[in-house]
Amino acid sequence: MARRWQALQAEIDELDTHLAALVTTVAPQLVALPGVGVDTAGQVLVTAGVNPHRLRSEAAFARLRGVALLPAARPLAALGLLTALLATIVGYERLTWEPAAAAR
Repeated sequence: MARRWQALQAEIDELDTHLAALVTTVAPQLVALPGVGVDTAGQVLVTAGVNPHRLRSEAAFARLRGVALLPAARPLAALGLLTALLATIVGYERLTWEPAAAAR
């Protein structure tokens, strides 16, 4: 089992070296940014794909990745979405907060 792990680790190291060379060749300015490594730069390149015009701003990139923040002007809408998300996660059809139950 240890030999198998060593063989797989050697393969991972070889592929990491190959990936670093490819990403650095394609996007050297991206890899040079503070906090951006080969993995992050590679993900940006894959996400942009053949349509880099989709990434015209940080907000557009966030929407593309599904992590866009909700506008601060609509806190109640954000709370409703959060409640719906929690309900989906825990499997309830609807979550409600009852002040009387919370006071007990």
